[in-house]
Order: sequence, then C-alpha cells, then structure tokens
Amino acid sequence: NPNPSPISNTNSKIMKKNLSPEEFNTALNTNEYKLIDIRTSEEYSEGHIKNSTQSDFYNTVEFSSFLDSLDKDSKYLIYC
Repeated sequence: NPNPSPISNTNSKIMKKNLSPEEFNTALNTNEYKLIDIRTSEEYSEGHIKNSTQSDFYNTVEFSSFLDSLDKDSKYLIYC
C-alpha cells in the first residue's frame, strides 16, 4: 500500500506506513525525524543506527512509558 494509513487517537494524529529501505534512508537523511530502535537491548548493543534511541518493544511496561514520554509534536522513524 503506497499511501500511509492515518490513525487518530486523542492526543495526536499518527501516520503509519511501512517504508522500503530507500524510503527509510531518504526520510532519515532529512533530519526531520527522531530514530527509535524497538529491538532488545542485546540486539541494540550488537549494532544499531547512529543516533537512534532504544526501547524494547517486548518490555511492555517500559515501552508504554517510553511512548508516553515522547514529544507528540515530533516525527519518528521506528525500526526493528
């Protein structure tokens, strides 16, 4: 699906889209986005994209708190 699917919640509008590697790199290089790595700490320590922030998707309590702490006016790229 080439178009993002808008999903609304009470706090903000969220755009969800799966990006090709090329689209991801293009978006990353605009410096408009903050990068979030949702892999485990072990996976992150084995290698990650420079300037990414890590939060383990499988640690639901920590991950939920992390999401709540994000600036709702910022844009994010999430990868795993």
